[in-house]
Amino acid sequence: MGRISKQKDIQRLISSVPSSSNQKPPPNTGQQTATVTGVDRDWEQPLGRRVWRETKKLWYILGPSIFSKVSNFTMIVIIQAFAGHVGEVELAAMSITITGFNYDFLLGMASALETLCGQAFGAKRYHMLGIYMQRSFVVLLLCCFLLLPVYVFAAPLLRLLGQPEDVAELTGELALWLIPVHFSLAFMFPVNRFLQSQLKSPRHCLGLPCCSMEAFSELREFVKLSIASGVMLCVSVANELGAGNGKAAKFATVVSVVQSTLIGLFFCVLVIA
Repeated sequence: MGRISKQKDIQRLISSVPSSSNQKPPPNTGQQTATVTGVDRDWEQPLGRRVWRETKKLWYILGPSIFSKVSNFTMIVIIQAFAGHVGEVELAAMSITITGFNYDFLLGMASALETLCGQAFGAKRYHMLGIYMQRSFVVLLLCCFLLLPVYVFAAPLLRLLGQPEDVAELTGELALWLIPVHFSLAFMFPVNRFLQSQLKSPRHCLGLPCCSMEAFSELREFVKLSIASGVMLCVSVANELGAGNGKAAKFATVVSVVQSTLIGLFFCVLVIA
Protein backbone atom coordinates (compact mmCIF):
# COMPACT_ATOMS: atom_id res chain seq x y z
CA MET A 1 0.00 0.00 0.00
CA GLY A 2 2.79 2.39 0.87
CA ARG A 3 4.49 1.75 -2.47
CA ILE A 4 1.25 2.37 -4.41
CA SER A 5 0.62 5.63 -2.53
CA LYS A 6 4.14 6.86 -3.33
CA GLN A 7 3.61 6.16 -7.05
CA LYS A 8 0.31 8.07 -6.96
CA ASP A 9 2.02 11.02 -5.27
CA ILE A 10 4.73 11.06 -7.96
CA GLN A 11 2.15 10.93 -10.75
CA ARG A 12 0.20 13.74 -9.11
CA LEU A 13 3.34 15.93 -8.95
CA ILE A 14 4.20 15.22 -12.58
CA SER A 15 0.69 16.05 -13.74
CA SER A 16 0.71 19.31 -11.74
CA VAL A 17 3.77 20.61 -13.66
CA PRO A 18 2.57 22.43 -16.83
CA SER A 19 3.98 21.16 -20.09
CA SER A 20 6.18 23.50 -22.13
CA SER A 21 4.00 22.83 -25.18
CA ASN A 22 0.89 23.92 -23.29
CA GLN A 23 2.46 27.16 -22.05
CA LYS A 24 1.32 30.23 -23.91
CA PRO A 25 3.82 32.97 -24.60
CA PRO A 26 3.33 36.14 -22.59
CA PRO A 27 1.36 38.81 -24.33
CA ASN A 28 3.40 41.19 -26.41
CA THR A 29 3.05 44.58 -24.82
CA GLY A 30 5.34 46.27 -27.32
CA GLN A 31 8.15 46.87 -24.82
CA GLN A 32 10.36 44.18 -26.32
CA THR A 33 10.04 45.25 -29.94
CA ALA A 34 9.84 48.99 -29.39
CA THR A 35 13.12 49.47 -27.57
CA VAL A 36 14.36 52.96 -28.17
CA THR A 37 17.99 53.80 -27.66
CA GLY A 38 19.23 57.01 -26.11
CA VAL A 39 20.44 58.21 -29.49
CA ASP A 40 16.97 57.77 -31.02
CA ARG A 41 15.36 59.67 -28.15
CA ASP A 42 17.83 62.52 -28.61
CA TRP A 43 17.14 62.57 -32.33
CA GLU A 44 13.38 62.90 -31.72
CA GLN A 45 13.84 66.07 -29.67
CA PRO A 46 13.10 69.50 -31.21
CA LEU A 47 15.72 70.96 -33.52
CA GLY A 48 16.40 73.98 -31.32
CA ARG A 49 17.13 71.82 -28.29
CA ARG A 50 19.46 69.56 -30.29
CA VAL A 51 21.32 72.57 -31.71
CA TRP A 52 21.69 74.07 -28.23
CA ARG A 53 22.98 70.80 -26.76
CA GLU A 54 25.48 70.34 -29.60
CA THR A 55 26.57 73.98 -29.26
CA LYS A 56 27.28 73.54 -25.55
CA LYS A 57 29.26 70.39 -26.26
CA LEU A 58 31.19 72.15 -29.04
CA TRP A 59 32.13 75.16 -26.94
CA TYR A 60 32.98 72.96 -23.98
CA ILE A 61 35.72 71.54 -26.18
CA LEU A 62 36.58 74.79 -27.96
CA GLY A 63 36.91 77.01 -24.90
CA PRO A 64 40.21 75.63 -23.54
CA SER A 65 41.48 75.09 -27.08
CA ILE A 66 40.82 78.71 -28.05
CA PHE A 67 42.49 79.94 -24.86
CA SER A 68 45.55 77.78 -25.60
CA LYS A 69 45.78 78.97 -29.21
CA VAL A 70 45.37 82.63 -28.24
CA SER A 71 48.02 82.27 -25.51
CA ASN A 72 50.51 80.69 -27.93
CA PHE A 73 49.83 83.31 -30.58
CA THR A 74 50.13 86.13 -28.03
CA MET A 75 53.49 84.77 -26.89
CA ILE A 76 54.74 84.75 -30.50
CA VAL A 77 53.51 88.32 -31.02
CA ILE A 78 55.26 89.52 -27.83
CA ILE A 79 58.53 87.84 -28.85
CA GLN A 80 58.40 89.43 -32.29
CA ALA A 81 57.53 92.80 -30.77
CA PHE A 82 60.62 92.67 -28.54
CA ALA A 83 62.74 91.61 -31.51
CA GLY A 84 61.31 94.48 -33.55
CA HIS A 85 62.41 96.96 -30.88
CA VAL A 86 65.97 95.64 -31.18
CA GLY A 87 66.19 95.97 -34.96
CA GLU A 88 64.79 95.01 -38.33
CA VAL A 89 67.29 92.20 -38.89
CA GLU A 90 66.47 90.67 -35.51
CA LEU A 91 62.74 90.86 -36.28
CA ALA A 92 63.20 89.12 -39.63
CA ALA A 93 65.39 86.39 -38.14
CA MET A 94 63.00 85.74 -35.25
CA SER A 95 59.97 85.63 -37.56
CA ILE A 96 61.62 83.11 -39.89
CA THR A 97 62.79 80.93 -37.02
CA ILE A 98 59.49 80.81 -35.14
CA THR A 99 56.96 80.52 -37.94
CA GLY A 100 58.87 79.25 -40.95
CA PHE A 101 60.32 75.85 -40.09
CA ASN A 102 58.30 73.01 -38.62
CA TYR A 103 55.29 74.19 -36.60
CA ASP A 104 52.65 73.64 -39.27
CA PHE A 105 54.20 70.38 -40.46
CA LEU A 106 54.24 68.75 -37.02
CA LEU A 107 50.79 70.14 -36.24
CA GLY A 108 49.39 68.43 -39.32
CA MET A 109 51.17 65.15 -38.50
CA ALA A 110 49.72 65.16 -34.97
CA SER A 111 46.22 65.82 -36.27
CA ALA A 112 45.78 62.12 -37.05
CA LEU A 113 45.04 61.68 -33.34
CA GLU A 114 41.90 63.78 -33.71
CA THR A 115 40.47 61.01 -35.86
CA LEU A 116 42.00 57.94 -34.23
CA CYS A 117 41.58 58.91 -30.56
CA GLY A 118 38.19 60.46 -31.18
CA GLN A 119 36.79 57.30 -32.75
CA ALA A 120 38.47 55.04 -30.18
CA PHE A 121 36.92 57.06 -27.35
CA GLY A 122 33.50 56.97 -29.00
CA ALA A 123 33.78 53.18 -29.40
CA LYS A 124 34.89 52.84 -25.73
CA ARG A 125 38.22 51.31 -26.74
CA TYR A 126 40.07 53.23 -24.06
CA HIS A 127 43.16 51.02 -24.16
CA MET A 128 43.85 52.20 -27.72
CA LEU A 129 44.04 55.88 -26.73
CA GLY A 130 47.41 55.55 -25.06
CA ILE A 131 48.73 53.32 -27.84
CA TYR A 132 47.74 55.86 -30.48
CA MET A 133 49.40 58.65 -28.50
CA GLN A 134 52.63 56.67 -28.08
CA ARG A 135 52.56 55.83 -31.79
CA SER A 136 52.26 59.53 -32.52
CA PHE A 137 55.28 60.19 -30.29
CA VAL A 138 57.32 57.75 -32.37
CA VAL A 139 56.23 59.20 -35.72
CA LEU A 140 56.71 62.84 -34.70
CA LEU A 141 60.10 62.18 -33.12
CA LEU A 142 61.23 60.56 -36.36
CA CYS A 143 59.98 63.62 -38.23
CA CYS A 144 61.87 65.88 -35.83
CA PHE A 145 65.11 64.01 -36.53
CA LEU A 146 64.46 64.26 -40.26
CA LEU A 147 63.90 68.02 -39.95
CA LEU A 148 66.91 68.55 -37.68
CA PRO A 149 69.30 69.38 -40.59
CA VAL A 150 67.03 72.32 -41.45
CA TYR A 151 67.88 73.84 -38.05
CA VAL A 152 71.55 72.94 -38.15
CA PHE A 153 72.10 74.23 -41.69
CA ALA A 154 69.58 77.06 -41.60
CA ALA A 155 72.11 79.75 -42.56
CA PRO A 156 73.38 78.14 -45.82
CA LEU A 157 69.83 77.14 -46.78
CA LEU A 158 68.61 80.72 -46.39
CA ARG A 159 71.56 82.01 -48.44
CA LEU A 160 70.61 79.51 -51.14
CA LEU A 161 67.07 80.88 -51.09
CA GLY A 162 68.36 84.42 -51.59
CA GLN A 163 68.08 85.87 -48.08
CA PRO A 164 70.49 88.66 -47.07
CA GLU A 165 73.71 87.57 -45.40
CA ASP A 166 73.02 89.22 -42.03
CA VAL A 167 69.49 87.75 -41.83
CA ALA A 168 70.74 84.27 -42.76
CA GLU A 169 73.53 84.33 -40.17
CA LEU A 170 71.33 85.51 -37.31
CA THR A 171 68.56 83.06 -38.24
CA GLY A 172 71.08 80.21 -38.19
CA GLU A 173 72.16 81.14 -34.66
CA LEU A 174 68.58 81.41 -33.38
CA ALA A 175 67.62 78.10 -35.01
CA LEU A 176 70.25 76.24 -32.98
CA TRP A 177 68.81 77.63 -29.75
CA LEU A 178 65.30 76.53 -30.73
CA ILE A 179 66.18 72.86 -31.31
CA PRO A 180 64.82 71.86 -27.83
CA VAL A 181 61.54 73.59 -28.67
CA HIS A 182 61.54 71.69 -31.96
CA PHE A 183 61.60 68.34 -30.14
CA SER A 184 59.13 69.43 -27.44
CA LEU A 185 56.44 69.89 -30.10
CA ALA A 186 56.59 66.15 -30.80
CA PHE A 187 55.17 65.60 -27.30
CA MET A 188 52.99 68.69 -26.87
CA PHE A 189 50.83 68.22 -29.97
CA PRO A 190 49.93 64.53 -29.36
CA VAL A 191 49.10 65.16 -25.69
CA ASN A 192 46.82 68.05 -26.66
CA ARG A 193 44.98 65.90 -29.21
CA PHE A 194 44.88 62.96 -26.78
CA LEU A 195 43.07 64.98 -24.12
CA GLN A 196 40.94 67.02 -26.50
CA SER A 197 39.50 63.94 -28.20
CA GLN A 198 38.04 62.69 -24.89
CA LEU A 199 35.95 65.80 -24.15
CA LYS A 200 36.79 65.49 -20.43
CA SER A 201 40.40 65.56 -19.29
CA PRO A 202 39.92 63.36 -16.15
CA ARG A 203 39.05 60.43 -18.43
CA HIS A 204 42.60 60.30 -19.78
CA CYS A 205 43.60 57.88 -17.00
CA LEU A 206 41.49 55.19 -18.70
CA GLY A 207 43.60 55.21 -21.83
CA LEU A 208 47.13 55.86 -20.58
CA PRO A 209 48.90 52.49 -20.24
CA CYS A 210 52.58 51.93 -19.70
CA CYS A 211 54.86 51.96 -22.71
CA SER A 212 53.59 49.35 -25.14
CA MET A 213 55.32 47.69 -28.07
CA GLU A 214 52.09 48.17 -30.00
CA ALA A 215 53.15 51.79 -30.39
CA PHE A 216 55.75 50.60 -32.92
CA SER A 217 53.24 48.62 -34.98
CA GLU A 218 51.21 49.89 -37.94
CA LEU A 219 53.40 52.99 -38.23
CA ARG A 220 52.96 53.07 -42.00
CA GLU A 221 49.18 53.40 -41.73
CA PHE A 222 49.58 56.04 -39.03
CA VAL A 223 51.92 58.08 -41.22
CA LYS A 224 49.46 57.89 -44.12
CA LEU A 225 46.65 59.17 -41.93
CA SER A 226 48.90 61.86 -40.45
CA ILE A 227 49.82 63.19 -43.86
CA ALA A 228 46.16 63.24 -44.86
CA SER A 229 45.22 65.09 -41.68
CA GLY A 230 46.01 68.51 -43.06
CA VAL A 231 42.23 68.82 -43.27
CA MET A 232 41.16 69.12 -39.64
CA LEU A 233 38.18 67.11 -38.43
CA CYS A 234 35.74 67.92 -35.67
CA VAL A 235 36.45 65.90 -32.51
CA SER A 236 32.75 65.48 -31.82
CA VAL A 237 32.30 63.95 -35.28
CA ALA A 238 35.03 61.41 -34.55
CA ASN A 239 33.39 60.50 -31.22
CA GLU A 240 30.01 59.92 -32.84
CA LEU A 241 31.48 57.90 -35.71
CA GLY A 242 33.35 55.71 -33.25
CA ALA A 243 30.10 55.11 -31.36
CA GLY A 244 28.31 54.22 -34.60
CA ASN A 245 25.98 57.24 -34.54
CA GLY A 246 25.89 58.37 -38.16
CA LYS A 247 23.06 60.87 -37.71
CA ALA A 248 24.73 62.50 -34.71
CA ALA A 249 28.01 62.76 -36.64
CA LYS A 250 26.27 64.52 -39.54
CA PHE A 251 24.49 66.86 -37.14
CA ALA A 252 27.75 67.71 -35.33
CA THR A 253 29.34 68.47 -38.70
CA VAL A 254 26.53 70.84 -39.68
CA VAL A 255 26.58 72.67 -36.33
CA SER A 256 30.38 73.09 -36.31
CA VAL A 257 30.52 74.28 -39.94
CA VAL A 258 27.68 76.78 -39.47
CA GLN A 259 29.15 78.22 -36.28
CA SER A 260 32.66 78.39 -37.77
CA THR A 261 31.26 80.27 -40.78
CA LEU A 262 29.35 82.71 -38.58
CA ILE A 263 32.40 83.38 -36.41
CA GLY A 264 34.56 83.89 -39.50
CA LEU A 265 32.06 86.35 -40.98
CA PHE A 266 31.86 88.23 -37.68
CA PHE A 267 35.61 88.77 -37.45
CA CYS A 268 35.80 89.56 -41.16
CA VAL A 269 33.24 92.34 -40.75
CA LEU A 270 35.01 93.49 -37.57
CA VAL A 271 38.34 93.80 -39.38
CA ILE A 272 36.84 95.55 -42.41
CA ALA A 273 34.92 97.99 -40.23
